Amino acid sequence: QNVSRKENRPRSHSGTVSPIPPLNSQYNITPSTNSAQRTGSVPTSMSFGSSILDAPPLPFIAPPTPLPMTQNPELVKLQSDVYDKVKQSCLEDFQRSSPEIHKIMAIGEKLNQSQENVEQERKGLLDLESKINEKTDYVKSKITEIDKLIEQAKNMPEVSVDDVLCGTTIVYNQLFELVAEDNAIEDAIYYLGRALSTERIDLNTYLKNVRTLAREQFICRALILKIRRQTGLDRQKIP
Repeated sequence: QNVSRKENRPRSHSGTVSPIPPLNSQYNITPSTNSAQRTGSVPTSMSFGSSILDAPPLPFIAPPTPLPMTQNPELVKLQSDVYDKVKQSCLEDFQRSSPEIHKIMAIGEKLNQSQENVEQERKGLLDLESKINEKTDYVKSKITEIDKLIEQAKNMPEVSVDDVLCGTTIVYNQLFELVAEDNAIEDAIYYLGRALSTERIDLNTYLKNVRTLAREQFICRALILKIRRQTGLDRQKIP
């Protein structure tokens, strides 16, 4: 039987027999290849002038999964008991630590919110600091200007009060004088009344002086009213 197979195999031009790999049930061989090998015909890839090195590589096939080994029932029961015990212990630990976890998470949220508030306050303080610096620079510049004005005022000659408190025109100067005289007469009448009440002067002296001062005060007030009406300062009557 072996001799007949060798005689049916094709030979190459060199006179040597092309080796054919043995059949294996683990490899995925197409039906055409299997039928060719069963009938003893030669496939096109194994024609004359070619060898097994020229044939395409066979696809990689993973080895079959080994069958599970039978375990000891006592060992399986022991593993199951240990698993249940560990699971129960983990569940108890989780239930015991769950309130603390929620509390810590709430504290973390409050800290995050506090951090945002602190950042906002920090930005507000930085803006306030910049504004304060601007105002401080402005105040410093004004203080420098005031110091310069004070130095200039110190170097200026002394000015009489009468030269400063005067009107821009002759009419206004007359108005200043009349108002001053009216106030002086008012003060004189007041002090005469005080002297009469303390009996430093008698009644006749008081009436005589008050009559004279009242006449002068009437003339002053009439002139003041006339000037104010002409200049348009005040059109109300002086009491």
